Amino acid sequence: DSGDERFLFLRTILEVHRDSQIHQNEELLFHCITGLRQVILRRWSGLSNELRDMIRDYLLKFANDTTIPRTIKLACYTTTASFWKRQWKEEGPCSVPLQSGEQTLVESMRSASPVQLSGEEELFKYVALLLQPNSPTVKDGCLLLSAITGEFRGKSS
Repeated sequence: DSGDERFLFLRTILEVHRDSQIHQNEELLFHCITGLRQVILRRWSGLSNELRDMIRDYLLKFANDTTIPRTIKLACYTTTASFWKRQWKEEGPCSVPLQSGEQTLVESMRSASPVQLSGEEELFKYVALLLQPNSPTVKDGCLLLSAITGEFRGKSS
């Protein structure tokens, strides 16, 4: 992406995650995630489905790391929920192609996040998987479900 300012927040998140500097940069990471949310939602119609979906799924997987602080998890889950809501409100699939600079970002996220959800059914299967009884991911499942229901209760995105 050669320094494209549209992806500064995303590049910072990827770098902090890659370098395992999450706890040392918790406040920076929180602001980058919330800033990324605003940038992506504002430029939604000009971004490819592949990029939008990969960012959404990367943040979802990132939040499920058991070492991630709760504030970061919540930022990731609310951002993910906003992206799902915006996607569901769209009339049809986006026809914007993936740009060459975006391809590098997609590849970086794909290597860090094997989760790729293609629709509502897969999302809710994923939530159900997190909510399995006696699973260490039950709290994450509750946080994600709360973010989704909270987003749909609101009127924005």
